[in-house]
Amino acid sequence: MLNNRTAQSNVRPNRVSPFAWIGMTESIPAMTEAQRARIERAKTTSPDKIAPMVAVLLSGAAKDVTAKSWACGRTSYFVQLTALDSLYASR
Repeated sequence: MLNNRTAQSNVRPNRVSPFAWIGMTESIPAMTEAQRARIERAKTTSPDKIAPMVAVLLSGAAKDVTAKSWACGRTSYFVQLTALDSLYASR
């Protein structure tokens, strides 16, 4: 639906969700050592770690990528499944 309409206009809506330590996330408590370690890693995430994903999505290499939510961190990029993904998969 959205994909069909936007594809006709050569528009590819995607979302980039960086893992970063920001004001909105600083109140999240760390209960375990693993959580504390994850928070410390998130504090070192900077825009230069996120920019490559945005650059790829803007390039011709991603011409067939649309309506996805991309999670980005210091060393990883992956697609997050959304409610729409499960809706399309059930058809």
